Amino acid sequence: ALQANQSILVRNPEALRPWQHLLEPLHGYMLLAWKQWQDPAFSDAFNFGPLPSSAVPVKRIVEEVIATWGSGSWHTNRVTAVHEAGRLSLDVSKAMALLNWSPRYDVTRAVRETVNWYARWHRGEADARCLCLDQIHEYERLLSDQPEDGANVGPEPLVTA
Repeated sequence: ALQANQSILVRNPEALRPWQHLLEPLHGYMLLAWKQWQDPAFSDAFNFGPLPSSAVPVKRIVEEVIATWGSGSWHTNRVTAVHEAGRLSLDVSKAMALLNWSPRYDVTRAVRETVNWYARWHRGEADARCLCLDQIHEYERLLSDQPEDGANVGPEPLVTA
């Protein structure tokens, strides 16, 4: 909608949702695969998502998206709204305890990174692959800034390009 200069239709602006950037669960899945390769005891189900405190109303996300984009608007049409759960969440405590994994981006950063990717692509600054690689490398730098206590130690980066 923003790329087309149209207002964003929001079905349920007060619904609480667990927002996260795609690299957060991908990091968790890669860490889990590495742990499973080392020890089959890790072959179990895990959730990778934001902390419970990151569940915020859809309205806040839409407003942050518009602010990051630099322009735009949103509206709702409750007449056509479908029934949806008022709150969605994931329990990530198992991943945090057994894998020493935790999300690195707060809601604001997750929105900013996502919107900036689309804005740069929309402006033609780079192709999608280059934009993805830029974000992956930035996320890897963030991971490497962690304490030396072994937290989130995992395999070598998979992206070397």
